[in-house]
Amino acid sequence: MSDQTVASLYRVSFQVEEIQVASWERDVLRKLALRVRELAELPEQEEKRKLWYSINALEEVRPVIFCDPENGWNEIITPQDLQCEGKLARNWEMALRKEIFWGESMGDDKVIEPYFDVPYIYQETSWGLEEKIIKTDGRGSYRWDPPLKNYQDMDKLRFPEIHI
Repeated sequence: MSDQTVASLYRVSFQVEEIQVASWERDVLRKLALRVRELAELPEQEEKRKLWYSINALEEVRPVIFCDPENGWNEIITPQDLQCEGKLARNWEMALRKEIFWGESMGDDKVIEPYFDVPYIYQETSWGLEEKIIKTDGRGSYRWDPPLKNYQDMDKLRFPEIHI
């Protein structure tokens, strides 16, 4: 079971050997991407897009509805539903399957876009102290142990360096 929260999307990391995508996995991903593209081209997606633009322009239109199951995705799309085996391919497969579910079943106002975001690669150093996450079970709940234990720990803090 993996963390499906929005915050987790920006914390996924891969080792060099994990970014290899087998040719059969590419076929799976292409098939899913084609379905996402088909959904994105439906007229209702343009209507949703216009609705979001209107809301953001502060026009008086109906409220928009956005449903994100977060860790409920693990029950909607289970690990057994994923065909790909590689870490990167499984990550992308999950993202595509989410879009398909949103477009076919969710019934909210999320726009299905005709593109797929490939995130940038970066490395960062730490803040000087490491946080400790104590997981209670495999479903995503955890307890956070703060790294600052006393006033002297402040001296250990430093600005991280981020390299893109």
